[in-house]
Amino acid sequence: MVFSDYAFTNSPPLRVYRQLEKEYVDSFFKDGALYLKTFEDFATHNDASRCDPEEGKGILRIHYNQYCMETKMGVGYDHLVLCTSLIDSGTALCDSYNSCFAIVDVEHFVQAVQKSLQNKYNANVFCMFGRCIYQDRLELDVQGSRNDIQNVPPSPDLCMKLSFLKREQYAWQNEYRFMFKIIGSQNQRSQLIYVPEAIQFCERIR
Repeated sequence: MVFSDYAFTNSPPLRVYRQLEKEYVDSFFKDGALYLKTFEDFATHNDASRCDPEEGKGILRIHYNQYCMETKMGVGYDHLVLCTSLIDSGTALCDSYNSCFAIVDVEHFVQAVQKSLQNKYNANVFCMFGRCIYQDRLELDVQGSRNDIQNVPPSPDLCMKLSFLKREQYAWQNEYRFMFKIIGSQNQRSQLIYVPEAIQFCERIR
């Protein structure tokens, strides 16, 4: 398993929160039901305040010594995404969210989800996670290597950092994002998976 925190912290937070409609929280604590989404879902969301057609898109500017390479790209569309928030249950993210649970052991929770996907697809699954970065422009400056400057596209690790970049208007979400890549699978659709093993790493808040 590969964990990469693109928020540039040393470890995942102690806990993150899933704010949802009560029926979905009930379903999770009954049999571990989790809905994994895609960037395509986010780009076509029927709630205008959450719809983001620019998910995974932006300009990546790579610096190496005195050199700089700039490339515009879209990434992350072959990943499954689990969105959480660093905002606790005291503040509802939207009117329809009337229930919430906390993931109190983030690392083992993600390992359980990853194992479920590995068993389902009989394939290796990589997970990347981190806080979303909110700013006015979808431009990201990163330090790279000589190879990153010389090769187009640059390394996937650098490119995927754009998956955590969102415009400032979405900062109210305070999102902490988990992205799962199923090796060998190019296209993904949102899906419901059952991970009862993950329940033990969570705590119902309301």
